[in-house]
Amino acid sequence: MNADERNKENLCKIRDAGIPWVRMDVKKPVIECEYIFREAYDLGLGIIAPITSKRMLKGHGFGKRFYFGNSGWEEKWKNLIEESVEKLHEYVKIWQIDNELNHPWHNTLPFLNKQLAVDIIKTGIEAVKNTDSHAKIAVNLFHELRGPLGFPYVRDETLTRLFKQVLGDSIDILGIDIYRGSWHRGTPAQYPEDVERIHNLWQGDIMIMETGFCTGPFKGSPNDQAQHVKQVFSALENHMRSVPWFSGIMWYVYASSHAKIFCENYFGLHKNENMEEKPAWAAFVDEVNRFSTTGKKLGIMYHY
Repeated sequence: MNADERNKENLCKIRDAGIPWVRMDVKKPVIECEYIFREAYDLGLGIIAPITSKRMLKGHGFGKRFYFGNSGWEEKWKNLIEESVEKLHEYVKIWQIDNELNHPWHNTLPFLNKQLAVDIIKTGIEAVKNTDSHAKIAVNLFHELRGPLGFPYVRDETLTRLFKQVLGDSIDILGIDIYRGSWHRGTPAQYPEDVERIHNLWQGDIMIMETGFCTGPFKGSPNDQAQHVKQVFSALENHMRSVPWFSGIMWYVYASSHAKIFCENYFGLHKNENMEEKPAWAAFVDEVNRFSTTGKKLGIMYHY
């Protein structure tokens, strides 16, 4: 089975399980993404499509990659987004502009320079709207991380406030990436408080753009992962059924390698090598279907 056939089989499985949304990265060259985006669209899946500056600017010179002021990175970023939207807009329901710009390891320079983070998002939104004026826009942030003494060394409040002040209504959904029990301390019981805190700052639509639970060495078992799925949906039941500004949940991730990097490569609800299901897949399918009439955006990250 080649890659296209495998991707189609997996997307069909997602659709047939009653999962209505997928989140899939836009990659370079964009033309090579079109097949899988069209397949997902033809299956009736709603698509959230992240476009990241780090990926898109790679290979366009040191200055652009590191956002040097005189390098022309903004124009190149704008052009690459316009190309992506032009080729994929008929398949995509929500464009996510960049990814976790407050994350110090993934995006060191925007983490250190908040104005740069705002400029990246602003340029991205304008480029999408230049090509598709009716497009829906999402931006996501990594939930704050606190050290042993409770001091937050990754913050989400500053950029939330700046995005609200500078970009206002041009962002339709603010996503929060939160992994209590894995990258973040605590349990899913805290998720209602977490989304309320962000909403109090944002005053607009919020969704959990990423959440999940890793298995593997020194972490939870596959059965722990299945229980975690149930706990997340149970904790957010009221928000799912009764809170209009809470837009939904995207789970991370459909499949992962289950090898090498501790934790990061063990979030999958399937094992990538043979697509073996873990117990959490059935738990996730059950929970999504339990909330199928709420109108929330419920889906899963799919790496292709």
